[in-house]
Amino acid sequence: MNTADLLPVMALYCQKGVSNALAKKLLHHFKDPQEVLEASKAELSAISWFPQRLLPNWNWEASIEMASEQIEHMHLHGVQALLFKEPQYPELLKHCIDGPLLLFYKGQPPWQKRRWLSVVGTRKMTTYGQQQCESFIRALRPYDPVIVSGLAFGIDVTAHKAALANGLQTVACMAQGLDQVYPKRHAKIAKQIQQQGGLLSETLINSGFHNRYFIRRNRIIAGLSAATIVVESAQRGGSLSTAEMAFSYNRDVYAIPGRLTDSQSVGCNSLIARQLARVYTSAEDLVSDLGWDQDHLKTQTELPLRILEALKPEEQHLLSLFEGASNMHIEQLRSLWGVPNANLAAVLLSMELKGWIKPLPGQLFRKV
Repeated sequence: MNTADLLPVMALYCQKGVSNALAKKLLHHFKDPQEVLEASKAELSAISWFPQRLLPNWNWEASIEMASEQIEHMHLHGVQALLFKEPQYPELLKHCIDGPLLLFYKGQPPWQKRRWLSVVGTRKMTTYGQQQCESFIRALRPYDPVIVSGLAFGIDVTAHKAALANGLQTVACMAQGLDQVYPKRHAKIAKQIQQQGGLLSETLINSGFHNRYFIRRNRIIAGLSAATIVVESAQRGGSLSTAEMAFSYNRDVYAIPGRLTDSQSVGCNSLIARQLARVYTSAEDLVSDLGWDQDHLKTQTELPLRILEALKPEEQHLLSLFEGASNMHIEQLRSLWGVPNANLAAVLLSMELKGWIKPLPGQLFRKV
C-alpha cells in the first residue's frame, strides 16, 4: 500500500478499542487516512455513531509509536500490508462485514485469481482423511485453484503439501504475526508456500500466541474462498467454526462424510445433518456446483515438477534406496543412508514436495 498512508492506517489499527468495522467507517468518513490521524476528540465526539466510551483513552501518540515500530519490524521481516479498499484486496473477503482492515503478507499471494478453495480439518487426521484430501486436490489441479488453509498439523499441512506437489498456488493463513511460523516444524513448508503463494495474517508482529487469534484467523480462511471443504473433524474443533463462519458468509460448505463409528468424522457428519454443509461426493460435482468453466483448464495434465527440478545427488541416492521395495520405514532409510553432511529428514521433505515420494502413516514412505 501507499507508504504515506501506511503510518496513519497502522496507527488506527493499533488504537485500543477500534474494531475493523469502526476503522473502516472512520476511513470512509474522513476520506484520507491522515485526516483520521489529525481528528480531534471534539470532532470524533460530534460523530453520532462513534463510540463515546473510547474518547477518554484515545491516544494517538502511543498508537503512532506502536505503528512506527510495527512498520520497522515489517521491513525487517519482509512483510507487506494490504488495505481493505485497495484493488488487490481479495474481493470475497472485502464483502465480509468483519473482514480485516489490513492484511499482512509474505510471498506473492495470487490476488488476481478468482478460484480460491479453503480446506480445513482435524490435526489428528486418519489415513482416510489424508487420502481424501490429497485425492481431491490432485483432481482439481486442471482447474488451477488457490488452496487456502491454516498450516496446522494434520489436514491443513496435507492440503498445502498436496497443492505444492501438484503445482498449485497455496495460501497459509496464520494466527500469529508473520515474524514467526507456528508450528515451528512447518517452517520449511512455509518457505515453499511463499515461493508458490503466500502467508497471510492480520496479527501484528511480536503479538505472541492467544487462542482468540486462531478463531479470528478462521474467519479469514472462510472469507477468502467461494467454498470451504471440511475433510475430517471431531465433535469439536476449529474446522467446525471455520465451516460455520463460511456458512454465515453465504459461501458453499462441503464436508467429506465418514463412518458413524469414526471419531474424526463426527464433526463432518454433524455439519451435513444440520444442513450447514453439502456432502462432498467428487471433484467433478464440486466443479459443477461452483461453476468453474472447463474451457479455462490448465493445458498440462502431468506434474511439471519432476521435469523442471533437477535432482540433487543426495536425492538421487535416496530414490535408489527404494529399489525393489514398495514402502520403506524411516529407520530402514536411516540405516541405509550413509551420506555425510546431508540431513535425511530435509531430503525426505524436499523429495515429498517435488512429488517423488509420499509419506504414509507409521513413518513409512513410498516412491511415487
